[in-house]
Amino acid sequence: MKYLLLLTSLLLIGSSGFADDEVELVCVRKQIAANICHYNFLINGMPYRYLDNGCRESRESALKKAREGKLALAKEWKLECPEKQ
Repeated sequence: MKYLLLLTSLLLIGSSGFADDEVELVCVRKQIAANICHYNFLINGMPYRYLDNGCRESRESALKKAREGKLALAKEWKLECPEKQ
């Protein structure tokens, strides 16, 4: 019984996503030499990044997975986004 309760609580905690209006994909930067795409997100005003080795994700799928909480996001941006004009 203890294990079932523990498993249920872990599933509920691990499956928490973000609301649609809280996640914003600010920009995608691509390093061609290393074939890595940097996705920069703002979630509740805080900067997060996702690194895609091989650039396999599309913008739409990365945003959808970030909203669902299925991406391994790191805090702070590694590559800054250009200023919006």
